[in-house]
Amino acid sequence: MPSLDPPATPDTGRVTPVQILVIASFLGLIASGQHNIIMRADQGDTSLGHALGMGMPYWYLWALFFPLITIAAGRFPLRANQWMGSALAHLVIALTLTLLHSWLELGFQHLVGVRHGTVGALTEMSFRRALFFLPFNLVAYFAILGTA
Repeated sequence: MPSLDPPATPDTGRVTPVQILVIASFLGLIASGQHNIIMRADQGDTSLGHALGMGMPYWYLWALFFPLITIAAGRFPLRANQWMGSALAHLVIALTLTLLHSWLELGFQHLVGVRHGTVGALTEMSFRRALFFLPFNLVAYFAILGTA
């Protein structure tokens, strides 16, 4: 009698785009909720749009950077015999992506109506934000690197 079970598919161990999107959405919703709680304590804007505009872009941008980090992982593998050069390359890439991430995040927030100031101040603000969030962004980069 033929089996009704679906054929087994090999597990490639790769993270799929759907998994990345689900994880980014979940983390973005958590961040949005946290932002909303902070705004309530500070008597700030507690609208859903503001909370989502502040929480979701951070994680969706890291999700968009996932392929770049995967390429960097292949180009600069962290192996026992060549880890120093690769680690330095990853640090430079992580710092560059952190600056780009901050600029894109503030730019997107500005486009959807979450204003942080004038457009001219966007670059200075994104640099300060990149420095403030540097530890979190480095953790995000190297966590993604660990899955690549």
